[in-house]
Amino acid sequence: AKTTSDGAVEGKACLHVVKTGGVPMDVVRQDVDLVGRTRVQVSAQYRSKGAGNAWLKFFIHGPDGAVLLDDVDLVHVTGDHDWSRVVRDYELPAGAKTGTVMIVMVLGGELWVDDVHVVAPRNTPAR
Repeated sequence: AKTTSDGAVEGKACLHVVKTGGVPMDVVRQDVDLVGRTRVQVSAQYRSKGAGNAWLKFFIHGPDGAVLLDDVDLVHVTGDHDWSRVVRDYELPAGAKTGTVMIVMVLGGELWVDDVHVVAPRNTPAR
């Protein structure tokens, strides 16, 4: 994985992951602190070229590191895609301590990722 200015959507650079062949999978991850939060919004922009199997994921971990939410996929990417945006709101389970944004590539292809955010959602739903 490397940063590149070629085709970045936001700012001056984006992450470009190139993978040849199959297993093992390639992973890029970033952990974020979730202590004191009840909701977060995760967003990213991505594009692909010949992606065999790639995912953008968000894991929510408790104090012991256990995953607290089973549905971790933001988007599953295969083939060729122009820049697309994915946005997902999460209601955090009790005990949420950290979140992990993860880019996973299995098989070959290219994936560009830009403008990744984990923030408090702009519009809190009515209860």
